[in-house]
Amino acid sequence: MVSPSSPRLVWGRDRFHPGEFYTGWLSEPIAITAIVFLAFAIVLSMFPTEGPNPTPANLNYTLVINGARVAWGAVLLCCLRSQGVKGPQATVKGTLSPSETRLPHEEEEREK
Repeated sequence: MVSPSSPRLVWGRDRFHPGEFYTGWLSEPIAITAIVFLAFAIVLSMFPTEGPNPTPANLNYTLVINGARVAWGAVLLCCLRSQGVKGPQATVKGTLSPSETRLPHEEEEREK
C-alpha cells in the first residue's frame, strides 16, 4: 500500500522541498498518522457487510478488485521495464516544479 506520503518519508527526506503549505516538524508525524489511518481504513473496508457467514451475493469483493489492480500494475511494470520505459519524464525544459520554487522570504534568507 502506497500513499503519496510513503515515498517521501522513506526515500525523499533529503530531496523534499517544502511548498507553500508546510507544517514544519509536525510534517512527519502527520504523514505517519495518515499512512496508518489509510491502512486501517482499507483493511476495514474489505470486511463483508452482512454477518460472519457471507454469501456470494453479499460478499465484499474489494480484495479481489484491489488484488487484480496490483497484479495488473506489476505485470505492466515488468513488461514495460523490459522495453526500456523509464516512467514519467519532464517534457518542458527550464521550468520549475511547484516543489522547486522558492517563496519570497526564502530568497531573502538565501541572499543573506
